[in-house]
Amino acid sequence: MVSRDIRLIIGRCIFLVLALAPGLSAAEAHRALGDGAVLIMPREAWRRTGAFDLVVHLHGSVASVESAIAASGWDGPTIVFNRKGLSSVYAGPFADRGLFPRLLDQAQASLARDRPDWDAKFEHVLVSAFSAGFGGVRELLAEGGPWDRIEGLVLADSLYCGYASGHELDAGKMAGFRKFTALAADGKKTMVVSHSEQVPAGYASTTETAVDLIRGAGGTDQAVDEDWGDGWQLKSRCVQGRLIVLGFAGAAPDDHMRHLRELGSLWKTALGAAKRGDDAAAKVVRVPIDAAGEVGVADLVARLAQTTGVVIERPTGSLRLSTRGLAAGLSREYLKKALGAEVEIRYEPGAMNVELKPPLFEPAARAAWRGRLASLAAKALEADVRRASYGMRARKSYRPNDPGRPTVCLVHGMNSSSFGFVHMIPLFEEAGYGVVLHDYPFNRPIAESCKRFADDWAAFRAKTGDKLPWSIVAHSMGALVARALVEDDASWKGDARSLILIAPVNQGSYLSKAQSILQLVSGLEALKGRDDARALTRLADGVGLAANDLLPGSAFLRSLNARPRRSGLPYHILAGDAGVINRETRRSIEQRIDLATQSAGMLGKMARAAAGDPGPILDELTDQTGDGCVAVARARLAGVDDFKILHANHAELIRAPVLFADPGPVACMPDVLRWLEDDAKKKAPAAASRP
Repeated sequence: MVSRDIRLIIGRCIFLVLALAPGLSAAEAHRALGDGAVLIMPREAWRRTGAFDLVVHLHGSVASVESAIAASGWDGPTIVFNRKGLSSVYAGPFADRGLFPRLLDQAQASLARDRPDWDAKFEHVLVSAFSAGFGGVRELLAEGGPWDRIEGLVLADSLYCGYASGHELDAGKMAGFRKFTALAADGKKTMVVSHSEQVPAGYASTTETAVDLIRGAGGTDQAVDEDWGDGWQLKSRCVQGRLIVLGFAGAAPDDHMRHLRELGSLWKTALGAAKRGDDAAAKVVRVPIDAAGEVGVADLVARLAQTTGVVIERPTGSLRLSTRGLAAGLSREYLKKALGAEVEIRYEPGAMNVELKPPLFEPAARAAWRGRLASLAAKALEADVRRASYGMRARKSYRPNDPGRPTVCLVHGMNSSSFGFVHMIPLFEEAGYGVVLHDYPFNRPIAESCKRFADDWAAFRAKTGDKLPWSIVAHSMGALVARALVEDDASWKGDARSLILIAPVNQGSYLSKAQSILQLVSGLEALKGRDDARALTRLADGVGLAANDLLPGSAFLRSLNARPRRSGLPYHILAGDAGVINRETRRSIEQRIDLATQSAGMLGKMARAAAGDPGPILDELTDQTGDGCVAVARARLAGVDDFKILHANHAELIRAPVLFADPGPVACMPDVLRWLEDDAKKKAPAAASRP
């Protein structure tokens, strides 16, 4: 068993080394081209073969463009042409008609040298400009420019223009942009224009030039209110053919710079339009994504049915799927499986784009397509029903307002449910307690779970008319959910008389991230299975959303732990110290890590970067310092003196050991029952006073 533990831990360290290794060679992804240009090859691109989508970007340091690439997940090569100065420093070089094709040839030759096995062709070439970079673009779009090589154009708060007279734009300087706009509106080119609300002195703003392009294309600017993340708020949109004009809020310098930081989002929007143009018969359905990053299944089905001319009753239910984090890929895979091979799904800020390929519109495909939509709607409704089981649920032992049958409310933790208390429930009931269980989707942000618990607590007690205070017994992450109820004056009504926290994650756990991986694997298994409603339920609950909140020092934990303990309410904590590795195994692991990190060269650097400080993680795993999930030290809570350590692991603290006959002994029960009995003799704390 010890050797297996060693392999598991060392294997994890090796995995981290390999995972972080590419980041140490980021500089090797830069290639100097002629004329001061630089080719950036994102790490993801090295894993690809065949044709690439290339961006040629004007204005912005290599570091800032690389940051935008990393933030957006852009996976194609990028040529950065950067100069210090105004638009003239770009207009001058690109007045040379040979510069642009020369840069493309140099980039292709560079890729061919690095990987001679590749056929490094550029499938789509997009020209991108930020701020002053439009000066170079204007030269590229002049008469005799490389129009045949430029399929797409991205102007990120970039298109300015002088006035000819009064407030009339200089037609000569706008000519190339207007021509390209007309082609994009006609579906022959792709053009994405973003603009802020900045108003420069003496010349036309990016808003004015955007309005000029929209009017020239016969388009309409529609008001919207979409959060594109990081405070980037979209206020208007015009889509005409493959012309997309996006108006964002903000007139401050940082609002202008955000268009540079978010370049990757604009490139993806342009590339999506370009690829849709490859198949003019395909249709794209845009389904809004809300501020929480979720899309409604009922809305999705209704929009798909309307676009394809299928008559189907609008689905009921409120099921929503996440498009962020680990859940994003799972949601996409589930929908592709449910809707069929003729559907492609892409995400962009504020929307899920569902591309419907031509075969779907053939009469012979209509019945099958309608069946798939109806099935998705039915499965979503079934998943909604499953999720309706969340909330407070009373056992038959519960007796409201019966002082002879005091109530215990049980709150589970991550990757669990009230079934986790299966061995404790009969012991409570045999001791004369009534039991109420609370189930919640543990994968949501913890603050959301806290609010759900507080709302369910208040609603259940109001419905039953229960006036007597309850005792709360919470395990693992459930301890945070329970604490949020009693330590918040807004939800505290003096209706709890005892708080017992078992293996609480009061100061966080570094192993919470591992739970996200388990959830991802579980989600993939659910997708492969036949129970589609079960898979939908898991996706709607989210994947790994609580993990960041559980990391030591997270914003959620800082906020919760800054609250004072509830005066007059007895707190009790049980921690476990039966880890999954012993001290000898830990020393062996630490020695191996030391040897790896002390070696010279790249391997040593990689090992040091991956290992970091393994101590806190090993504390959680090691016998006598942790229970296999939570370190004893991080179960402690300021202001709580009643703290006891039992030699049991994280799960066995609340469940019978597997070596004993069911139900067997449950490690925590003697102390829990004693605390409940002692607290029953005390006066319940009063409700919080309010002004």
